[in-house]
Amino acid sequence: MNKIPNWLTLPAITAGFICNGFINGPEGVVYSLQGLLLGVAIFVIPFAMGGIGGGDVKLMGAIGALKGWAFTLEAALLTAVWGGVITCWRS
Repeated sequence: MNKIPNWLTLPAITAGFICNGFINGPEGVVYSLQGLLLGVAIFVIPFAMGGIGGGDVKLMGAIGALKGWAFTLEAALLTAVWGGVITCWRS
């Protein structure tokens, strides 16, 4: 089983906060925080049920910190759709 390492996700989260904060000031930091929290909140349920690993949760949080809540919501929905397609295809 492959793992998504902390050395990949934690710098991405940090970069999201720094870049968005630099570009948009305090609103950018809030933007990153909203994306991070939404990404973690969406993926923590499948993680708790054993469907995905903790690295997936961290990676979606990093995407949220970089791109904000709207992109994170779209990415999570598309991930679920394509995950279902792949699961049906492999069955």
